[in-house]
Amino acid sequence: MRAPLLRSVVWAFLCAGAAHAQEPVKQSVDPDRVLQIVSPILADDGDTATDISGLACMPPRGEKFVCMIINDEDRAAQLVQLDQATVAVTRRVPLIGKEPSSSTLGTEPTDANCSSGKAGFKELDGEAVAYAQPYFYIVGSHGCTRHSRRFRVSPFITARVRVDDEGRVVDAAGKAVADGSPPEEFAETTYRLTDVLKGIGELKDFFTADLMEKNGLNAEGAAVVDGRLLVGLRAPVIKAADGKPTAYLVSVRLDHLFSKNASPPPADTKVIPLAFGENAGVRDIARLDDKRLLVLTGPAQEQPDVPYGIWLLDLTADPTATPLAILSDVVEGKVRGKAEALEVLTRRIDTAVVVVFFDALPSGAPRVYSVPVR
Repeated sequence: MRAPLLRSVVWAFLCAGAAHAQEPVKQSVDPDRVLQIVSPILADDGDTATDISGLACMPPRGEKFVCMIINDEDRAAQLVQLDQATVAVTRRVPLIGKEPSSSTLGTEPTDANCSSGKAGFKELDGEAVAYAQPYFYIVGSHGCTRHSRRFRVSPFITARVRVDDEGRVVDAAGKAVADGSPPEEFAETTYRLTDVLKGIGELKDFFTADLMEKNGLNAEGAAVVDGRLLVGLRAPVIKAADGKPTAYLVSVRLDHLFSKNASPPPADTKVIPLAFGENAGVRDIARLDDKRLLVLTGPAQEQPDVPYGIWLLDLTADPTATPLAILSDVVEGKVRGKAEALEVLTRRIDTAVVVVFFDALPSGAPRVYSVPVR
């Protein structure tokens, strides 16, 4: 764990490039508690998952939340029940099969700019989950494989899963989907976000570029606001004209992504540049209220000196990001967790109580934090 003085120096450096930022919180926040894993979150191969990457929850029923969680090397998501003390898996939810599906909307991407060429259809590489009644939305990375630098079609898929008011997976008619049903009965899938991302001028040179070596585009966070999917990009982080390192959110209409009718990317797609600091990109997004989001930030690639932070993003006018806190290091054994998934549990007058799941740690090692919201 960093000493307080070092934390302050790192955070001051991180915030130096933040556009419209207020005076930052000077010290990191420690977790209030660690949630107990009642049943482990498992990967497709049956081992305990250590690659948790996205989370979103329905509004609570009493003190319990129904949430969907994704780990990035699977073809399935998982429904979990979460409360103030525990996390328990309730169901696996297949999203894609072992081959491309003819029911996936849009055109299967053929871009193969990843330096090691094309590889076969495999995992979704799901990196983000969002919820807006009655759907959970799951976003693939939309990038090359991180270390092998290969192009796979499967990560360029966005999926949605319909649930009823109690969080049970249902079809369009409201009928429960039975275990053992094919993925197409659990999830609708689309390639259309691919066309949106590769058509954005600021980002086109980074689309299907190598993630580590060339700052390649990598989607990592998602939220739904006013019928639009907001996708937060871990990379690229680009020097803007004013010299500030800039990360990006992309906002696109959901009715385009999941329309049964073919159409070009909509002209009202929005690109939101945000300055979180040198080499700092988006790791997840969570809704705080109707027009404000919490953004979890971290290294755009794997820079060890970039801390994990939580920012307040105000969408009411010209989007502005305000730094709220940095997370103290979470270490289990000799492994440092990478903050990857964020959700708001409760909101008080000046504090948000959030849960964070960590990549590299078993079942995400979830921690609950109290974050000051100004």
